Amino acid sequence: MGAFGTLLSTILGFSLANYLILRVLSRQFGIETGRVVQKTAEILLFSLVMYVVSLVGVYALNFLIGLVGNPFGSLASFFCDSGCCLHGGHGVYLSNFKNTCC
Repeated sequence: MGAFGTLLSTILGFSLANYLILRVLSRQFGIETGRVVQKTAEILLFSLVMYVVSLVGVYALNFLIGLVGNPFGSLASFFCDSGCCLHGGHGVYLSNFKNTCC
């Protein structure tokens, strides 16, 4: 598996630790684990939306900058990263807007 083995074992260990922590908190303090899991799923969903929107933006901006000059220069990379971070954040805002509106 190479480098993905390390990533997979970290994800597995982190998930197991979180499960055990939530179980203890639920038993000792009566915390609703369903709500915690729901909010965690929302965070993961919005992170995925931001990743996809930013990835599309990176490819589009690299293509457009490539028409004019080198898209892998430091200044071009700075503007590409800045623009895509704003674009990804805007995508998450729009996907979450229907949940908070009206």
